[in-house]
Order: sequence, then C-alpha cells, then structure tokens
Amino acid sequence: MHSTGPKPWPEGRERLWIAGLLLLFALLAAYFSVVVPAFETPDEFQHLAFVQHIVTWYDLPRSEPNTPGLWQQQGTQAPLYYIAGAILTGWIDMSDFPVLADRINPYARLGQETATENRNYFLAHGDDGWPWSGTFLALHILRLWSILLCCIALWATYRFVRLFLAPSLALPATAVLAFVPQFVFIGASANNDNLIVAAAAVLIWRLAEWMRFGDAPHYPQDRRVAVHQGWSLGAWLGIALGAKLSGLGLTAVVLLALTWIAWRRGDGRFVFDTGWRMAVPAAMVSGWWYKRNLLMYRDPLAWSIWEANIDLRRETLTISGFVSELPFMFRSFWGIFGGLTLPYPKVVYTVLGILTLVAVAGFLLWFLRWTRRLDPEQYLFHDAQFMQGMLAFSWLGILLVSWLRFMLVAPAAQGRYLFPAIPVLALAVGLGAGLWPAGVRKILVIVPAGLFLLSTATPSWIIDPAFVPPESLRYADAGWEVHRDWTGPAGDHPSMQLSAVDLPSTVTPGKSVRVHLQLVAIDQPQFDWALFLHLRDRDGNIVAQFDSFPGGGLWPTTQWPIGEERQERITVSVPAHVEPDAELTWVFGLYHPVHWTRTHWVDANHIGPINRDATPNELFLGTSRVVQSAAAEG
Repeated sequence: MHSTGPKPWPEGRERLWIAGLLLLFALLAAYFSVVVPAFETPDEFQHLAFVQHIVTWYDLPRSEPNTPGLWQQQGTQAPLYYIAGAILTGWIDMSDFPVLADRINPYARLGQETATENRNYFLAHGDDGWPWSGTFLALHILRLWSILLCCIALWATYRFVRLFLAPSLALPATAVLAFVPQFVFIGASANNDNLIVAAAAVLIWRLAEWMRFGDAPHYPQDRRVAVHQGWSLGAWLGIALGAKLSGLGLTAVVLLALTWIAWRRGDGRFVFDTGWRMAVPAAMVSGWWYKRNLLMYRDPLAWSIWEANIDLRRETLTISGFVSELPFMFRSFWGIFGGLTLPYPKVVYTVLGILTLVAVAGFLLWFLRWTRRLDPEQYLFHDAQFMQGMLAFSWLGILLVSWLRFMLVAPAAQGRYLFPAIPVLALAVGLGAGLWPAGVRKILVIVPAGLFLLSTATPSWIIDPAFVPPESLRYADAGWEVHRDWTGPAGDHPSMQLSAVDLPSTVTPGKSVRVHLQLVAIDQPQFDWALFLHLRDRDGNIVAQFDSFPGGGLWPTTQWPIGEERQERITVSVPAHVEPDAELTWVFGLYHPVHWTRTHWVDANHIGPINRDATPNELFLGTSRVVQSAAAEG
C-alpha cells in the first residue's frame, strides 16, 4: 500500500491504460444503448416522463398518492439528473411522448425471471428505429449522458484505488467493476442511478485525498488549503444530495472525515471553518428541493408520497424472507436485463458466485492481516490510510442499511443499488488480489477480460433475442382443422381475420393446455388490439383466461403486414377445482387495452353475427371436456 497523499494525474503508460479502459467501457455501453429497445430498462419510461415534464412545463412534477402522472413514483425523486437531462434535450420536440403511454404493455411480467412471453415493457413500432427523432432521440441522448456519468465514476474509482494500490492492481480492480454486465446495462440507460454513482465516486475519492490533511506532522502548514477545499467538496455533496435520496448517507461520511481531520490536528475550529464552506454550496445545489418538498408535502424527503405510489410489501419481512431474497440481490447485481425478466443461464451465476466468494475471502484475509500489524490505538485513530479506507467502507455500510430499509418497505431491492459504492468494491477486489503472488496476479487479469467478453456477448445473446417476435407457422404446416373465416372489427373496414383454430378436445384439472389460433390482417389495423381467450363453464363463468398482445407482446397489430398470417400459441392453465366430465367453452376476442372496447366480428362469407348467443364482440371457438386422465390432449 502507498502513501496517503494525492497521486499525480496518470502519465505515460498508466494514462494510456486508464484511457483505454474508459474507451472500452464507453464503446461497450454505447453498444448496449443502441441494441436495448426503447424503455426496456428499469423505469426508463418514467425517468423520461420526468424530463419531458420539465421540458414542457419548466417545472418539477407535483406528485400525489396514486398519481396519474406518467412519471409515477419517479416524480418524487431528487431532480438534478432530470434537470440536466431537460437542458440536454430541451431543443427536441417531445410532443409525441404522451401518446407513447398507450404502447406500455399492461401484461408485462416485470421482475419474473421465468417468464417466456410478455417480457417487454413497451410495444415496439417502426418509429423507434434509426434515424431517431422526437422522444426516441431524447431517450438516446439521455442514455449517452448516463454513459458519460459512468465514465466519470470509473475515473474517480481508479483515482481512489490508486491511493492504496499500484497501477498493476488498481487498473484490473477498476476494470472488474466497469465490466459487471448490470453496471454496463444500467449505465447505458436513462436512469438517475448514474448521477448518484458518479457523484458518490468523485466525493469518496476527493474525501479520501482530503483526509491527508489529518496527518498534521506531514502537512502542518496546509490548513488554509484544507479549509478552502470545502467549497468543492460541498458542491459534490450537493450534487449527490440532489441526485438521489441515498446520497443523504454521504453527509455522514463527510462529517466523519471532517471530525477526524479536526481531531488529528487538534483544531476544533477546523470543523466550523470548513463546515460552512461545505454547507453553502451543498444547500445552493440541492437544498432548495428539500425545502420545496417540505412546503409542498410537509415532508422534506417526500417519502410518504413516494410510498403512496409504489407496490408496498404486503407482509412483514422476516429473517427467512430476507435470506430468500438474497439470491435475487446477487443476480441483479451481476445481471438481470430488460424489466428484470432476462436472466443469464444458471451456470453463469454459478461462475460469478465463485468469483464473488473468492473476492470476499481475499478481502477478509487482507483485513485480518492488516489489523494484526497495528495496535488498536494506531489503526483506530492515527493511521491516515486505514482511516481513508474505513471512511469509504462506512459508505458501503450506509448503503447496505439503506437497502435493508428499502426491502422492509417494498419487495424490490436490487443489487444495482450498491453501484454508488463501486470505489469501495473495487478497492476490496484490489486488496484481496494483492495477496496473491505476482505470478498469479498476472493470470488474474482473465477476470476483467472474462467479464468484458460476457458483457460484450450479452446484448446479442440475452437481450436482443427476447424482443424478436416468434416465427409464424401456417396452419397448413401445422395440420390444423380449418375453420370458417371470421372477420373483425366489423364495419365498413374490417381489418383482422381469424382463419384457423386448433383446440384440445379434453383438458385436465391442474394442467396446462395449448391453443393455437391463426390471425391475418386484411387491412391495416388502427389500434394495437389485445386478445383474450376465455375458458368458461356452462353458466358462462370464466374458469381460466389469457390476455396479451399478439406474439407474447411482440406483435402489435398496427405493425402487421397486410395479408401475412400469424400464429398465436397460447398456454392456458386449467384450475384444479374444475368439475370432472364438465364441458367447457372456449371464447376468443380482441379489445383495446386502454379503452376496454371490444371488436365486433362477422362471418367473412355471410353477413351477420356468428355466435350462438348472438353476441358480436366475442367468438365461440369450440368446447373441451374435463377428464382426470393424464393422457388428456394439450
């Protein structure tokens, strides 16, 4: 480990290596930003809604319980990321944004890693491709803004780790965090997480350098310099406070550093002289927002309004429940993509788990060795470098407490919430790796290289295929029985036609069955119709149902080529309580998922209603008999 003083700017080969790392990250993140479809990252639509509101109304959103605003729970977030985004995109016409809300998939199975359909949050249309314009151009500018913020965070992370380690360890340790696939994925999205990641990284680095002034014997004449650095530290603290509420924890870290320096120098006035220089810029940058919350919501954090706009945990979190959610925490740190619906295969998490255990064990071993070399009084109060490290790890501890607090409120804690501590995590990785012999450390470079390759493969391997519509199969190739053609919506310009159906003749309670339908657009549909398939008993009660946009959410009907037949493969789960030997009826229809209006159907060859009960807004497809035998069809 090295001296506590600031390191000069990297020169020569070191400068090339860190520049190369930042360039690789920027290119990789840019690749993600282009490949990942619009709004298919966590809460990206709501984040952009916040920016669009500022651009349109020159004001922050005013939230309320169950707000109708498109920003939803994000409307109470700290505003600096969005204000910067509004400045960057204010010249773009985003008048098309409110209309895009109709393309949100209400059937999206967000957070369900086992989902095989409706994994998309947003219905893709032709207008979201290159060349970008309107809202989609603004979205990609915000994604580039996020990439820049992450590059700043990685630069600060490297500078922080260099306070402790040589470049041969600091660079690979930084690269490990840079190429965590989830970090790249979130870093390439429009998300306020990226501002707190950058602000926290810079502040932790600058605070660690600042703590050298507590080593009074080596810096006796630098009080004036230390005091005046409070201005810039306060500005970065203000950015963190205005980036996300988790930035409040950095206030405690700053106070800890300030108090320790004053104690080591035996200068109690140092706290006052430096403290107000920190407080003024911090208040100017973000204090106004907390005051606004106090006046508007009677809550400086707007916490109660935020809780009124999220899905709260329905049951108290127990220890066993907490432990059961840790695997998701682990996976969402390394990589779950889309709306937390696109995980890696299990073998990938197994390898990443082994790497995590090795890194944690290495750091703990380093910690034990370090503490044995120092007496308690020295490492607790006098060793500046150890206190620099403990300052940083206190920030990680605060984030963990914040994460636990969030878990108590909502079942949505994710590993990415630890990304603001990447300087600390990188230091832990580097310290653990430093215990290995020099020859072994050279081999360890395969870890960041492997993560880079994994991240590079992820868009084409995991993300892009999930948003490709399933291949259509004609009924003639499937051997179905051909039914008469049914056309809807009825009227002067019918647009959709149901041309073939394949139903199971029997169903079994507690089992799933597969139903096949074939639809064709005979004219350009004016809406993105959703489909429903009901399984009803003899009294007309719905026993089981399926609702979705066609193609598992990937075939919006307004994008269908006229004349192209498309097959729906629908899986319906039959409840276990269905009566044996009952005859159940299959009913199908299309409806508008926003207005809840159904289409009307007519026989393609004969004018008039086609249902046996003369109801024109749904189709009677056929029946299936309930049997107990496991040999039932479907």
